[in-house]
Amino acid sequence: MNPTILRRLHLVGAILFVLTGIAHLIGQYAPGDPDFVVDGVMAMMDRTHIAGSGFSLRDMMMCWGALYGVMSLLFGVHALVTVHAARGDLAVVRASARTAALAAVLQAIVSLAYHTPPPALFMLPAAMLMGLAGFANVRE
Repeated sequence: MNPTILRRLHLVGAILFVLTGIAHLIGQYAPGDPDFVVDGVMAMMDRTHIAGSGFSLRDMMMCWGALYGVMSLLFGVHALVTVHAARGDLAVVRASARTAALAAVLQAIVSLAYHTPPPALFMLPAAMLMGLAGFANVRE
């Protein structure tokens, strides 16, 4: 594979991580349709405190959702910044791509295991692109 193509695959894969984070944060805080069942579940989650703590089940779920969005966004930015700072050194691009491929595969597996496929829609293509960038034979 041509080094330029390898760098572009890494770039697009990193952008998919950034888009995943942005999409998750938008979905996390977008207003939903009022629904009696959803409102009831949310009220129950607000009343349920974890092991006598000061935070509720809803607080915990909102925190995890926000963290997923922020961390996906920052992981993509980190992949972009690392490769840029290394001035496109192929060893760095490949190491970054391999790490990102593993992260994308794990995110896709977890999202599918918990029956929430939207993150996998971004992470499966990111895993393929990063996997190609990280493991393909490079010809100068």
